[in-house]
Amino acid sequence: MVKDPDGHSVEFVEYLPGSLHRKSFGKFLPDTRTSQHMIHVGVTVHDRAAADRFYKDILGFRSIWYGGMTDDSVDWVDMRVPEGADWLEYMLNVRNPSPRTLGVMHHLALGVPNVAAAYKEVVGRGYKAGQPIIGRDGKWQLSLYDPDYTRAELMGPKPVRKPCGSPILGE
Repeated sequence: MVKDPDGHSVEFVEYLPGSLHRKSFGKFLPDTRTSQHMIHVGVTVHDRAAADRFYKDILGFRSIWYGGMTDDSVDWVDMRVPEGADWLEYMLNVRNPSPRTLGVMHHLALGVPNVAAAYKEVVGRGYKAGQPIIGRDGKWQLSLYDPDYTRAELMGPKPVRKPCGSPILGE
């Protein structure tokens, strides 16, 4: 376990062949779960250059997309892991966040094949969700919040319209 430049814990885990963890991986999860895969996490980043030195230069992540709340800003940078399709999302330009804002920024995104179907599923289970939207990256998404304001984002697999900012590389 190490700390990134912003003090976030980064833990490296390897499930060795034949290990108890490898043998039981996924076996204790219900078939009724909304998603089978966490596709990204978002964390606040105060110094993008320092984060790039750590994630890009040392760990080998690569930039796949950036965008912002407006067409002329960069508020998010997506950095894909070296050997996979998942990514880390830098949440930039966050100053003195309230607990609610921090809960929105520090988030996890669960990949779902169909956001509309996932919406029906969570509403059917009693969650009072807002409506799905098309995010600035062009993908369908649905934000869910726990009582501590932490956001879980359900996200579709591909953009359905042109993303703001840059094109999404590798899509």
